[in-house]
Amino acid sequence: MDVSEKVDCFLGPNDTAVYISATSSIGITLIGSQQNVHTISVSHSVINDRDSEATEIFLANLFRYLLPNWDGAPTWAVQSLVDSWAAKASSQQDPMVSYEEMVARATFGSAALATSGVPPDVAFYRATSLTDCQTISEASRAKPRRSERIPEERNSDQTDATVRFAAPRPQPVDISETPILLGLTSANMALAPTNGLPTLDAEGPLPGVQVDPTNWFENQVIPSTGVTVAEDLNDGWGYQDRFFYEVSSPLLQFTDDEHQLAMLVNTARGRVDLLWNGNKLHTWDSLSGTLLSSTVPEEPLRPFLPKIHPPVATLYGPVDLSSTPIYLGDVIAYSAGKPIEGPEPYRLTTSKDIVEIRDEHENSAQISVSNIIDRAELLPNLNENALPTEVYRFYLGKRLHSLVVANLGFERGEDGTVAIRFLIAHLLAAKT
Repeated sequence: MDVSEKVDCFLGPNDTAVYISATSSIGITLIGSQQNVHTISVSHSVINDRDSEATEIFLANLFRYLLPNWDGAPTWAVQSLVDSWAAKASSQQDPMVSYEEMVARATFGSAALATSGVPPDVAFYRATSLTDCQTISEASRAKPRRSERIPEERNSDQTDATVRFAAPRPQPVDISETPILLGLTSANMALAPTNGLPTLDAEGPLPGVQVDPTNWFENQVIPSTGVTVAEDLNDGWGYQDRFFYEVSSPLLQFTDDEHQLAMLVNTARGRVDLLWNGNKLHTWDSLSGTLLSSTVPEEPLRPFLPKIHPPVATLYGPVDLSSTPIYLGDVIAYSAGKPIEGPEPYRLTTSKDIVEIRDEHENSAQISVSNIIDRAELLPNLNENALPTEVYRFYLGKRLHSLVVANLGFERGEDGTVAIRFLIAHLLAAKT
């Protein structure tokens, strides 16, 4: 379960390991002697399981037999796998989920239990009375995730590494210098000139403008540690060639010939070359986020039209947010009635065509997006057309807020009622 664990700790000189094929998808390894089995390891090929209900019953009975006095035994297999896989899924967007958090653990009496796996393929369960053999390394606890540092295994010949950033937790950003929101955008190297800088995509506002992420990259700090990304890269150079970080400063500022621009970065991918040897040469594969400007561009803006099925309404165009210049984060909803991803401490829900926003003081506002839906239904093809940006301004307590809708998917029932099925929006507020 952990890179620091030693096989010979579990399998002593007088121990025997016996493998049993319990079902077509479950294998069990028993370790110990005929008189004393101290460790049981179970592997479950979830993807090849043709009778998940029978497997659930089997595993419940197995842990009930092993730990008859533990109330949690019958549900351990299912609940621990849910917990482990949920952390694993979160880790795909959040580098601050440690390897250890992807292992579900419990103890009862002298027994230590652990569950991990690779969704949706396989699950691993272990129960052992050799608690001293169960170890958790510093690398497994590290945030962001990191490979184990063994000096004699460091690769002194490593010349490059991939770097990835994501923004799993929205945070307030002052956009007063560039208060004109232009819309969602991305930049990549496909159209990059010879200087190696990514350019804004043809589909989206201000196509072809070059973006230089160098200063932005060098200002990234690992949350709660004070360690810069560059310092962590130096520390990990030669131990790993893939690095994943949380965006700490989402505002990437740059200019073209006519505008002071900024991007609120959601994701970034690139490469770093020879950093361990003192060089800082960066090449960027792609960046994505929300494009901002200090002024309204004179040239017509192009919408960024995501090819989503079923289609969603896309809204674009310049909107002045100088009255609410504190960018709180993006709001994402996947179906009506379910909680919405958004910036803390705000809580958001949807019901039919209503978005409800509530702050930490229980101040609330309800916003109807029916006007967007009415306009969108007049468009011949949502994947090829767009609407002007819609801004909803409202107060929570005495503080003015703005909700800027970027994408909206909806469904109209036979009775004429509509329901939000997909929503991406930006939430902003006035300065306090």
